[in-house]
Amino acid sequence: MKKIQTNLLAFLLLPCCLLAQIPNADFEAWESLSPFAEGPQEWEAPYLSSEFYPVEKVEHLNMGQYAVLVKNTMPSPSSVGGAPGYLETTFMPSSQHFRLSMQVRYDSIEPPGRAKIEFRGSGGLRLTYWIDEAITGEMETIQVEAVLPEAFEELVLRIEARGVYDPNYGTPPFNGGYDGYAEIVVDNIVYENVVSSQESLKAEEVHIFPNPASEAAWVKTETGEFIRAINVFNQKGEVVLRANPNKNEYLLDVKALPSGAYWMEIVLPGRRFIRQWVKG
Repeated sequence: MKKIQTNLLAFLLLPCCLLAQIPNADFEAWESLSPFAEGPQEWEAPYLSSEFYPVEKVEHLNMGQYAVLVKNTMPSPSSVGGAPGYLETTFMPSSQHFRLSMQVRYDSIEPPGRAKIEFRGSGGLRLTYWIDEAITGEMETIQVEAVLPEAFEELVLRIEARGVYDPNYGTPPFNGGYDGYAEIVVDNIVYENVVSSQESLKAEEVHIFPNPASEAAWVKTETGEFIRAINVFNQKGEVVLRANPNKNEYLLDVKALPSGAYWMEIVLPGRRFIRQWVKG
């Protein structure tokens, strides 16, 4: 896969382009699978530590002219890693139950740097997010399914490249710093309404069947593809359970988890599905 190196990109772009927004008619106008869904209003980088750049597309060339690279630019006081870089936009979901899929890859990563995809409601209320340290330099598709607790007139989609905060970094009077670094490329965002959270999902590729009696969850692929990994996250974004089934169906033992709402990431070859899951 052809890949533009970060230092080469910075050299080729004119200084006036470095602060430019991604062209409205391209990356910003993500494809909607519902005639009632509103697209994004405008992409912006709200903090000094954030920058984003247009980069060449390598897949789905009919969906706009550019992908977007998000990076953080402001180093921590200790010059280890850097403060998080954000790119965000406001959009208006027309359903309380929707999916948002996108393609992602790392352009540059220094562990434990990572990517973060987040939805926020009014007043900064965080509804859900996805964090992954294991994606690579190859484009792969992730799909986040959101079930909102109430109807929102608008939501914020935030894409973040970040290091991990460590209070032990820094030189007085500066305390703390960020360890690790990441630059993430995002492209081909697709919004899709799910008609009702009570109905069976159409064309569902991954199924999760809770089994409260045995305190287990049955995970199965519709296509017969092998499940490479299952990662369960709590509401803080912490991984609380992992499994590597390497088969198309798997009974996940969740006895050790307390009751509550979780996010389950199911990893297939080249794709990831993030599903909300509740243990009663």
